[in-house]
Formats: sequence, C-alpha cells, structure tokens
Amino acid sequence: MTKKIFDILPPSRLAQEPVKSLPKMQPNRLINWRSVVLGLIVLVGLAAGLYQVFGTEFILYLEPDTKITNLETEFQIDGQAEEIDFEENILPGYLIVRQAIEEQSFTASEEETRESRAKGVIQVYNTETPVRGITLVATTRFLSSNGVYFYTPESVYLPPAKIEDGRTVPSSVDVPVEAMDPGEASNIGPTKFSVPGLLGTDLYDKIYGESQEPMTGGAIERLPKVAQADLRQAEESLKSGLVEKLITQLESEDADRVVLSEAIEVEVLSIEASVEAGDLVETFSAQLEAEARALVFSQLEMEEFLAEKIKQRLGQEYLVVPGSLYLDYRIFSFDSEEEALRGNLKFSAEVYRDLEEDHWIEQLPGLSRDEVKEILLADVRIKAFQFRLKPFWLRQVPEKDKVTIELRVKP
Repeated sequence: MTKKIFDILPPSRLAQEPVKSLPKMQPNRLINWRSVVLGLIVLVGLAAGLYQVFGTEFILYLEPDTKITNLETEFQIDGQAEEIDFEENILPGYLIVRQAIEEQSFTASEEETRESRAKGVIQVYNTETPVRGITLVATTRFLSSNGVYFYTPESVYLPPAKIEDGRTVPSSVDVPVEAMDPGEASNIGPTKFSVPGLLGTDLYDKIYGESQEPMTGGAIERLPKVAQADLRQAEESLKSGLVEKLITQLESEDADRVVLSEAIEVEVLSIEASVEAGDLVETFSAQLEAEARALVFSQLEMEEFLAEKIKQRLGQEYLVVPGSLYLDYRIFSFDSEEEALRGNLKFSAEVYRDLEEDHWIEQLPGLSRDEVKEILLADVRIKAFQFRLKPFWLRQVPEKDKVTIELRVKP
C-alpha cells in the first residue's frame, strides 16, 4: 500500500497538535557612549600630563655674530719651560733626536760635447810624365766629388809612374785620411778625390785619389756630465727630503705635535754618491745618513696662547671659532743645544663674543614664545636663532633642567 506524505498537516492532525510558540527575544541593551568618551578624555589628559611632566623640552639653537681679526705677536719655544708664560710669550717645547737615512736619484745638469772626424783610406795615383816621384806634405787636403774635405796627417811619397809599351801606368799609394770637420756629414761613401792645393799647376790633373770603402766615424755627441754643483745640490736635496719625512713621521705619531722645518737641525754623518764630478752619466744616486734634532711644541697650547692674545686685544668675552685659526710662522733663530726657538707669528681667526649659554638657561624658563623671540632679537651678539618647544602645544619654556642650548659655530 502506498504511503502518503503530507507537506501540510491535514485539519484533523492540526487540531490534535498544539502550536509551539518561538522563544521570546531579549531586547538589545544600548552602549553607553558618554562613558566611553569621558574615559578617552581622561586617558588623553593623563597622557598629556605625564608627557608635560616627563617629555617636555625646549631646544634653542644660537648662531653668534662673528668677525675676522688679524694679529701679530713674537713668541718663544723653550724646551725647559713647563707651562705657557703669557706675559713673556713663552710656550713649552721638547727636543726629539732621530737618526735617518735618505736616498734619492738625480740628473746631471751639464753637457760635454764630443766630436769625432770621419776616417778612411784613399788610393792616391801619380800619372805625372815625364815620370817622377811626388811627395805630398803632411796636412795635404783632398776634396771629394761631393765637396767634403779630408787631409793626410803625415807626408806621403808617390812613386813615379811606369811606361809600359808606350803607355803610362800610374803608381798608387794607400793614404790614410781624416775629415777636416767633425760630424756625420763626412761619413761619405766611395768616391773620387782631387788635390785642391795643386789647382793651377800641371800636377792638378796628374795627382788624384779614389776611395774603395766608405769614410766612417764622424760624429758630434752631447753627453750628460755630472758637475760639482750637482753633488752639492744633491746633498741639500737629501737634507730637505730627510726633514720632510721627519716632519711627516713626527706629526703622525702625535696629532697635537707641531714640527717646523726651521726648527730642525741636520748633522750629516755620511754621504755617498755613485759618481764623481766630471763623470759622463745622465743620472746618479746619492745616500745621506744624518742625525736630526727637532724642537716641537703643542698645537693646543699654541691655540690657547693665541686665544689669550685675542682676548687681550679685543676683550675677555671674545672666543675663537674652532678651526678658523690661520698661522704664518717666521723663525728668527733656533738652537738645538739650548732647546730654544724664537720667531714671529702672524695669525688670523674668526671670533665671536661669548653667548653665555648658562645665562639663557637661567633666564628663559617661564617665558612665552614671543618673549623669547623679543629677548633674542635684542641681543647684538646673536646673528641667528631657532628654537623648538616639545610638545608643540606648550606656550611657555619649561623649567631649566629641560632647556638645551646648542651653539652653531663653524669657520
């Protein structure tokens, strides 16, 4: 039997089964926004109060008004002094003794000219008839076909020619010759020669010469030559090089150390050169062994000394901008045995009047922004300023332990 399924209950069952009611919905409770806002205000106020107590700060940046001053003073460096004597212009120094070796290469400054004449052999012929012997005296000249003169250093005898079968057979002699002038122009190839001294005589066409090999050896050379002055200059250059290296070395050992070249004495222990005066070389080397004695002093103490001189001239309130000092030393005398140096010093510096930062820290607390500006603008010592209040809503400078003053000074 087929079972029926009802999507909708029939009326008979509907009457039998009671209808079930849905659960009762609880009403939503409203959020108390007023309490939330009040809580936030309290938290913000508490945070602001804590920040104002512990996080407040006043930072003032001051740039002083500066000027350049130029002064001059005499000074002494004394190896026996222990402190600066501002009245006598004496600064303490100390002597350093070092032994060193310096070696350099040098170039010869002079030249020597060396000349050589071309040499060779001429076969001289005698065709004179009637036949007879001819003697050519020493220094007899021979002229080549291309116009170069040669001469024979010694006298030459030319035997007479021979007559064979009615013909003249010339005699010949090999004659060593040398060019009249030095240089490469006399280095000529095989050619014919005449004897210009016989010009105008019957022998001019009867006596002649001919070379089978080229003439060689003619030259003019300019060779470098070491002068005595080169050796003296080498010694001075070695001394200067040793002093420069010593200055670099001493200053690198102590950044506060001042080493003047005029305050170094060099005693030469030995000097050796690879050449002697007159040697024909282009370059040579030399080595110097010496003992150097240097009187040095402190840069900081010199700056302190000059700062005091500026105060004596301009006023005690003047200070030197760090790094602005320019010094020009002129040394009068130096005695390493006495450990004493005397000189003159021209110097310039950028200076400013003391802004007394502690004074501002005491004066500014409790003042408003406008009052701070008014006071700073009225101070002629100040070129420019800038300040910050933290937090930004503060209207007055906080207590002095929260005040910071920073100077902006640079050369």
